[in-house]
Amino acid sequence: QLQNRFKSSRGQFGLGFNWQPVARFGVSLNLNAQEERATLPALLGGVDEGRARSLGAGLEARFDLTSSLRLLANARVEASQQRYTAVDGTQIQSGVTHPASFRLGLNQYVGYGFRVYAAGGTGFNTPLLAQMMVNARLGQPFLQNERSTFYQIGLGWELGRFSTRLETGRTSYEDLISPITSDLAPPTYRTASVGAPIPVPIGFQNGGAYRVQGAEATLGYRTGWKVPLGFEGFIRHQEARDRNAPAVGEFSTPLVQNRPFTT
Repeated sequence: QLQNRFKSSRGQFGLGFNWQPVARFGVSLNLNAQEERATLPALLGGVDEGRARSLGAGLEARFDLTSSLRLLANARVEASQQRYTAVDGTQIQSGVTHPASFRLGLNQYVGYGFRVYAAGGTGFNTPLLAQMMVNARLGQPFLQNERSTFYQIGLGWELGRFSTRLETGRTSYEDLISPITSDLAPPTYRTASVGAPIPVPIGFQNGGAYRVQGAEATLGYRTGWKVPLGFEGFIRHQEARDRNAPAVGEFSTPLVQNRPFTT
């Protein structure tokens, strides 16, 4: 029922700068600031309050090493902090975290409409403010950032109005956040038929690890109309695997089922 009781508002601000001193080199800088405030009804009346603030900066550089080879590099760093204030005025504040990510990519045109490309890097996700507030209320520790690494390779072809693409990739996630549950549920939470306990969330924890990998083939067509339209169809084979689970159940754990197949 958290989604029906938790209320939040968010404000954010961003700036972008582009610099291209020569045709084969360009740099982009993005700065952003964000603050989220939230309330969660306290058990005995009133509300608990939460606040999350972050400052981020991203730098992207493009190098055309030759007329057919392009190199892209991207780096991002963020400073974030969360604070919980209980209805009685007690405050709990996380330390300032400084997660960072990077991405490196290559795009090589090989002739006859063909190009090959590859990319790899890291990423992160900060804990949700709602998750932090629930943990603080229940005496659970502050959560760490989720982390990921990925790679992608592909082959593309384009001729006239037709294009096609074949690519494969893998993303591995670490320190995923998942609910802490307890089977020691009160009688009112037990099913009437067999009296089996229903797992009740008692907070959130880091520790999950899973991997998404797959391959995709795409075919596209662009019309020659005055207002052009594009059509694209694809076929994809993809799997998600819980790396902490036994082999017999690594494709069907709640961690995998609760996270759609995305890369």
